[in-house]
Amino acid sequence: MTLAEKKHRCRCTIDTLKILDTVCSLLCFSPTKIAKAKHVQLFAGILICSLQVTGIVFAYQFTVSKADFQSQTILNLLDFLTVTLSTSANIVSVVQALIVKRKHLYKLKQEIVYLQKCYMYKNSNVKSTLLPVALFISILIFDALAIAVPIDIWRHWMFWYLNSFMSTINILQSISYIEALHYAFKKFNGDIWKSWMSCHLYQRSISRKDFKYFKRHHERICDTVKLVNSCFGVQIFCFIMLVECALIRVAYLPLKLYLQALHGSALIKITLAAVGYSLSFLVFAWQLARYSIRTTAEARKLSQISHNIHMRLPSRPQSHQEKAMKEQIMLLAERTNEKSVCFSTIMFTIDNSMLLMIFNSVTTYLIILLQY
Repeated sequence: MTLAEKKHRCRCTIDTLKILDTVCSLLCFSPTKIAKAKHVQLFAGILICSLQVTGIVFAYQFTVSKADFQSQTILNLLDFLTVTLSTSANIVSVVQALIVKRKHLYKLKQEIVYLQKCYMYKNSNVKSTLLPVALFISILIFDALAIAVPIDIWRHWMFWYLNSFMSTINILQSISYIEALHYAFKKFNGDIWKSWMSCHLYQRSISRKDFKYFKRHHERICDTVKLVNSCFGVQIFCFIMLVECALIRVAYLPLKLYLQALHGSALIKITLAAVGYSLSFLVFAWQLARYSIRTTAEARKLSQISHNIHMRLPSRPQSHQEKAMKEQIMLLAERTNEKSVCFSTIMFTIDNSMLLMIFNSVTTYLIILLQY
């Protein structure tokens, strides 16, 4: 990948984050100055009231008999879990943004803006930034129409999809924050290596002022990672549980129909429509794990760079300045090892093990549910 392509990807990341921040502020998931406007406050009240609609919708859905299918109890249970998790994620997001984590979210935005000024690029292009959002909206509209148009009794699913849409916008925002931190770590590692190579080329040592600068900025980026975990940990946990329930429901319907030799065109249409929806959620979960792993790996590179610089120094320093620099480099390497950078929820770490946990849970619960 060329330098121009890397710059373009970094610009797209920042622009996506700005757009998603604007959307989340309108959905009251993110506190901004615009939230003081009267029309936005009115929208906040309407949104909080609309979150309760999902519970009413489920109460109605629980009484609806699912034609051509015998195990409606299990489907009702899966619907209940899915609706509960999506509603919980949205309610928690609104409450945290407006009350609990308001100061933390403000601080998180300020830190991202600061890192953007230090390590990232400005005056970027916004043409290719809305691709993930546009993709999800298109799948959402397709699935909603496929469910609502052929079968009148399933029109209340529109509320369920709207609720899930808000959850996904919140998750996209957290993915963008993680990606922005990835670029910050990457640029930081490049800066410290370039500083060392420049000093080595001109046969001079890195100044103590430069070491303090690198140490301060590294601690600031690590603190921003903790802010992301604090502000989005609960929402990400609910989102992953929502992905599991959606995948179980989508896989359970056709498998049960096949085992019982039942053929219901309505349920088959619903299943086919929901497949794209659940796969889109799975793609977002994969993106979440991917960017978290990349950011963690980039953070660990600083320790490798520090040890690499330490190995290039003479084993027996000839001056007090060389000895002090060697000690400072070792201290920097030890500090980076102590500060383990990782993204996590309230229950698990966000990495490849999270994806394995999803597939494990889906397989296990499907085997159990198919027994009934």
